[in-house]
Amino acid sequence: PGEGTYVEMFACVGYGPTSASFTVPFGSAPVPGCTDDTACNYNPDATEDDGSCCSTTCTTISCGGGSYMSEVSWDITDEGGNIVYSGGAPYDGDGCFDDGNYTANGYDSYGDGWNGNVLNITGADGSVIASLAVEGSEGSLMFTIGETSDVFGCMDDTACNYNPDATIDDGSCTHDL
Repeated sequence: PGEGTYVEMFACVGYGPTSASFTVPFGSAPVPGCTDDTACNYNPDATEDDGSCCSTTCTTISCGGGSYMSEVSWDITDEGGNIVYSGGAPYDGDGCFDDGNYTANGYDSYGDGWNGNVLNITGADGSVIASLAVEGSEGSLMFTIGETSDVFGCMDDTACNYNPDATIDDGSCTHDL
């Protein structure tokens, strides 16, 4: 009856026979993944599309390599300030980014820096797109995926490292004391 194999078994327990039945599934379980062969994260073994297909920029996101990993946390936000990825250390996962500007934010709960831990965003070709190591309690890094005319830099004209070509302030301004 239905899927699988129906088996009825009889056994003598005490003074009379008892029966039990169970279902044995047949075939293989579905393999979730991206089934679109034009996506950068296509999985040829996938038999069930899980909605994870990436048609823009596939990346690997990793964080670790140091000590006191439990103190490490991070997030990546898009231009609208929406968190698109977040985690701690150790972390290894895949990312899919649309073209645009992003900010990687790192936090250290103890306040003494990441002690050798590094957040890396790496392209499918192995190139490092962004790399962040935190000194102190927090730090951030802006990066771009795809083509853009934006220039990151200091936009404060009173700062000693003012960049007149900057179109996005990256928080790097320094002032003489």
